[in-house]
Amino acid sequence: MTALNRNHRQWMWILLAAMLPVFSGAAYPQDQIREYVQVSEVELTVRVMDKRRMPVAGLTAEDFSITENGLPVPITSCTEIHRRISSGSAETSLPRLFLVYFWVWQENKVYPQALDELFNRIYREGDTVVLSLPTNTRVIQSRAEIPSARREFEKDLHEWTRQQTLRMEGFVSNLNRLLKDFIDSDRLMYVPNSDWGFRRAFETFKNSVQSDWKSFRSSFLDIPNRNFQRLAELLRGIKHQKWGIVFLQPSTFPMVHPNALIWTRFENANQAQQLRSFANDMIRVMHSPHQAKVQIQALEQAFIRGNTTFHIVRMDARRDETDAEYDLVMQEVFSDRQWTFQRLAQVTGGRIITDNIPGRGLRHVAEAEDVYYRLTYRPARHDTLSDDDHRNLVISSSRRDVVIHHARSMRLSEVEEIRLAEFHSDSTRVKFILTGYAVRMEGERLRSDIHVSLTAESPRGLTQTYSRNFQTPEPFLQVSMAVRFPRSGHYRLHFYAEDRFTGISVKESQLVQVILPHDSGVQETPGDKQP
Repeated sequence: MTALNRNHRQWMWILLAAMLPVFSGAAYPQDQIREYVQVSEVELTVRVMDKRRMPVAGLTAEDFSITENGLPVPITSCTEIHRRISSGSAETSLPRLFLVYFWVWQENKVYPQALDELFNRIYREGDTVVLSLPTNTRVIQSRAEIPSARREFEKDLHEWTRQQTLRMEGFVSNLNRLLKDFIDSDRLMYVPNSDWGFRRAFETFKNSVQSDWKSFRSSFLDIPNRNFQRLAELLRGIKHQKWGIVFLQPSTFPMVHPNALIWTRFENANQAQQLRSFANDMIRVMHSPHQAKVQIQALEQAFIRGNTTFHIVRMDARRDETDAEYDLVMQEVFSDRQWTFQRLAQVTGGRIITDNIPGRGLRHVAEAEDVYYRLTYRPARHDTLSDDDHRNLVISSSRRDVVIHHARSMRLSEVEEIRLAEFHSDSTRVKFILTGYAVRMEGERLRSDIHVSLTAESPRGLTQTYSRNFQTPEPFLQVSMAVRFPRSGHYRLHFYAEDRFTGISVKESQLVQVILPHDSGVQETPGDKQP
């Protein structure tokens, strides 16, 4: 957990630096920073799937059209991206983040084999691996951390599956006891020529079964919306190539077997039918979604914006808990959480692999190719709208046999943009942090393309300009620019930065006082001197 907190702080610090420009270190009370962003292009991640839910490659800008708030907008570029987890892909020089989530219920010796596959065949130095259970998380950021982190995680996994096995055995035992108590109570409260005793016993039985089911559903089947949304937002801010790998066992719950012997224990056929109807009703409830579909769609959109590809390795659950309980059967139940993972795999270009040997399933996942398109377009100007910031997007294709997954709404104010933060100046240098620019793969090289200019303006309007170009592969850059101030005094510094990949630019201005080392402590008033 310590590693997770440290890693989280590092990521959040980068995010805060990008989102909250804080200028410090000047020796003069400064006026408020003026800042605005000119969004000249918007970049969208678009995935196109055929009827078999396989990615469609080979499309160009002419195959797409975009409307923004119902109005068509021009597409300025279309780039087709291919990537896979396996080391043979061209994207292997990108920093990678793997979120590996075990949503399993039963202990199994094959889980360590899946971790062997992950760390021996997939992992490379520089990757970040997040090993997750519903209860805790382990973060690995270097190969040296693997042995200890993996050892602790396997202990956590063993304890988690042990607890879930005991809990399921408890549900089975309780339901079997409820059935026995139901029969005994019906006989004890029997009243001649009346079904009063049956109704009392039946009501107690139904309430207990429904209570167990609701407890199980709320703990393991419902979607933790807030946690999922926070995860999506964090992934969106991380500049790595991101993959989610979910090892999943379908959820099961005990219910009365359709051919159970208990049906023969009721002399009254109507009473047996009432119990049978309740069992069938519970089975229908167990196979029905609980969360609203709109909640699932909101999560889909959040993860689409984060551009994290989710893969699922699905393993069958053993059904040996009820072997000794002939009246019961383990029913596979509908899980909103499982449904969410499956939907995320579909809309983010992932695969759903069914394999009871998770290591082998992981090999299939590693070879699966993800294909998506990076579209850019020029946003329209809606001067008549009260909310010019919010945009509803519809992307369509001339190909009618495909399904397109993309962000369906956005705010221009949330478009990732260049930021200048942590400003500091002295008599010879101006320093700041540059974030928010695009980093892309060109051939075998990862790079950015940023132009930065700095203009120092004296009170009389005389200026001197300095400029630099950067092509760093890193998403976070500390900049130090040498500046020659001819004399002490007050200057207004004008910053301009442009991301040449996206066309997004930012301008800022800052008032500073410069004190050169050879000057006295008494400073000239603004306007008396000029550079």
